[in-house]
Amino acid sequence: HTLAEFRKIILEIIIAHNKSPMPNYPLAPQYVLQGMQPTSINIWNTEIQDRAGLLSTYSEEEVRLALLPKTEVTVTREGIQLGDCFYGAQEAMDYGWFVAAGHSRFTVQASYDLRLVDTIYIHDKGNPNLYFKAHLLDKCSHFRGLSHREVEALGFLKRQLNHQGEQLTRQLKADFHQSIATTVSYGTSE
Repeated sequence: HTLAEFRKIILEIIIAHNKSPMPNYPLAPQYVLQGMQPTSINIWNTEIQDRAGLLSTYSEEEVRLALLPKTEVTVTREGIQLGDCFYGAQEAMDYGWFVAAGHSRFTVQASYDLRLVDTIYIHDKGNPNLYFKAHLLDKCSHFRGLSHREVEALGFLKRQLNHQGEQLTRQLKADFHQSIATTVSYGTSE
């Protein structure tokens, strides 16, 4: 095949894709009433006529928040938990979240910057475009300035140390019992 034939095939694929219906596309009611098939080309042609020059504008904060990863975080009595970090926010206190979490923990949606654990953004359940900032609590201040990956690595190392500590404790108990066994057996034989 030649390069020209390859180009022709690629263009045919693009044209076919642009003419293919998108059944899950959220089509505006006026377009549904007009009987418009939700294809890429139909949407483009209609929107370019209806919205020409009316570009959407977003603040830097809105764009930044939209690009951050989202996850479920757990609301506990101790704070809003994401991994090993706990966060607090005045809005969460105003909503009574920490009192409610004392009875039963629950989750909320949050966005976070992978590069810094200091702040997370809690989304409003009713309107995901609304949010408030939650800040790292003092009990987690030793994580301030670290990335989420660094906190995960520290947590992994801490769990390894705890496991080693448990093994050391068991060994010390066994050594202790062995060292006093002769004394105990000597004292009970007399």
